[in-house]
Amino acid sequence: MKLSDLKQDSKNANKGTPRGRKVLASSLEQYGAGRSVLIDRDGNLIAGNKTAQQAANAGIEDVIVVQTDGTQLVAVQRTDLSIDDPKALGLAVADNRSSEVGLQWDADVLKELSVDLDLQPYFTEAELADLTGTALPDPDDAENEWDGMPEADNEDDAKRHLTIHFLTEQDVQDFANLIQQSITDKTKYIWYPLQKPLVLKTTKYVINE
Repeated sequence: MKLSDLKQDSKNANKGTPRGRKVLASSLEQYGAGRSVLIDRDGNLIAGNKTAQQAANAGIEDVIVVQTDGTQLVAVQRTDLSIDDPKALGLAVADNRSSEVGLQWDADVLKELSVDLDLQPYFTEAELADLTGTALPDPDDAENEWDGMPEADNEDDAKRHLTIHFLTEQDVQDFANLIQQSITDKTKYIWYPLQKPLVLKTTKYVINE
């Protein structure tokens, strides 16, 4: 099969980036083809649209087709490379980097695909909302969001509370100096003697969906 026989995916959700195309073109010109592309039975590209485009620009014309029903993993073997060759090492970096900088999701295509596809295995609800510019739905019951969360311990260990009134700001500062504590406009309460603040261990709460 010829590379020109392959048809681009009209619903490709990756718009690609100029930098990604540049990195991919450089990789193909310097190292040649590495990773395979994926086509359907009619020659439509399912994955590897950008690779096919840049391969054509690099002068690659022929395509070796390996047929499979998805129950076998297809491995591309480069007979000219060994894992320790600088060229192989460079190809590995180029392969990962071109994928990293070449991804730019198409919000319109993602919206269209989400009508018929469940994208939740690959995106969280918040990620999809951010990518497509849609608002997250309000929870049906806000109280349920706290179901299973630990109760807060707000027990006050103070033996006595005392309200102190000051006539002037200078009186406030004099009192602060007397007890050797800082009192600002934002101070709501103090302990005497000074108590070290309670430091909570970092805790991550996960809501099981």
